Parts: sequence; structure tokens; C-alpha cells
Amino acid sequence: MVDFKHPRSDQFFQFWKTIPREGLVPYRQDYHPEKAAALLPTMMMYELISADHIKIRLMGTGITQDFGTEREGKNYLDFIEPQRREKVSKALWEIARIPCGIRVVAEHLLQSGLTVKLESVGLPLLNREGRISWILFQRNILGEQRGLPEQPSDREFDPRTYVRLFLRDYIDIGAGVSDFSEETP
Repeated sequence: MVDFKHPRSDQFFQFWKTIPREGLVPYRQDYHPEKAAALLPTMMMYELISADHIKIRLMGTGITQDFGTEREGKNYLDFIEPQRREKVSKALWEIARIPCGIRVVAEHLLQSGLTVKLESVGLPLLNREGRISWILFQRNILGEQRGLPEQPSDREFDPRTYVRLFLRDYIDIGAGVSDFSEETP
């Protein structure tokens, strides 16, 4: 049992568990977004292409309002600080390898210039060939928006890649969880 920080995170997880499946992971074509209409503005879908390319396929209207529309269709890793890209990619690919879900709590910079703490939950979906290549995400704001983030003194500040990670853990969907962490070499 995951101790979600926001009730809609649990609602999303419960919704994902209702998607028809033969094994642990449902097929993308069996995911019908209209069955989770209230969550759609806060949902995203990523496609695992390669270790250095995770394509943002879909962003709900609430997410595009917060982060802008320029991210859809782009490589998610382009919005991650260069020194963290390899580890973030590995963290997401673990979802396909195990299979499992993921929960991340992090502070993000909105296009308004304010920061906000988000809980994001990602769960796998199979492609038509039966491989996990899709991750369905849903995110929720925890608390209030805050002022500008503290800018790092050791590198150039890029607001597009600002993320302050508080928690990343994996969700057991029946096959165990990854032990990967940012500190893992």
C-alpha cells in the first residue's frame, strides 16, 4: 500500500487498476481516458523510445497551463538538468524493466515563475507488441505556490530544467519494485 500525499493520486492508482488486463500491466489500447475524465487535465503520457529519448506524447490542459505547450512532442529529458538526465532516464526505464509504478514528489518551476511541490504517479502500459513502452502519469499540487527558487551558484540556472527532488519511490504492482535511486551509481 502506497501512502499517497494527495487523494487524487490514489484515485489515479485505483483507476489504473481497473483497466482490463491479462497480466500485471494493461495494454495502452485498453486505456480509455474518458473513464477518468476528472483526472484528464492533470495527466501526461510518456513513450519510452531509448535511454536518451523519452517522448512527451500527451499533456493535460492543467499541465500545459502550468508548464506551457512547448513540451508536448518533445524529449522529456531535455527538460531535466544535464547532470541528472541519465539517472532520470534510468528511473523511468525501471518501470518497464521490473514492471512497477513510480511516485515522485518534487518542486517544479511553473511558467508563472512560481514554484510548486507536486506529487506525480506513473504507471506502465503495454504497446501493441506486448512491451512496456508507455508510462501514464498523473500529478497533483501539494500545498501553495511559492516564490522564485533559489538559484544555484555552481552552474547556470535554466528555469526549464528546475526540479528539486524530495522523494522518488516505486510502486509494487505485483512484480516487486526497483532499488534504483539517484545515489545509485
